[in-house]
Amino acid sequence: MHEAIALFETILQAQPQHHPARLYRARLYALIGRPLDAIEELNLLTDIAEYALEAHLGLSGVFFLLGMYEDAMHHLSRVRAYCQAPSEYRRPLPGYARN
Repeated sequence: MHEAIALFETILQAQPQHHPARLYRARLYALIGRPLDAIEELNLLTDIAEYALEAHLGLSGVFFLLGMYEDAMHHLSRVRAYCQAPSEYRRPLPGYARN
């Protein structure tokens, strides 16, 4: 997994705005026990409309693992708000069909 993180680092050095690489690097950080690095990566994505939903889901998972339940619930409530918003206010997410 460390090799994969290094590969994502190379991608992000060349293309700092490559948001899928940032998302997957955050997931790897969480898997190898580096939750603070995962949180840092995911926080960078929460303001980017196309990735905010996945970033908030990821943050909720990391915070649950850390026992930070209020923070986890905050991020889950952001996901719920997004999902309950009228479809005309939601931007389609890559790989997901629009309702």
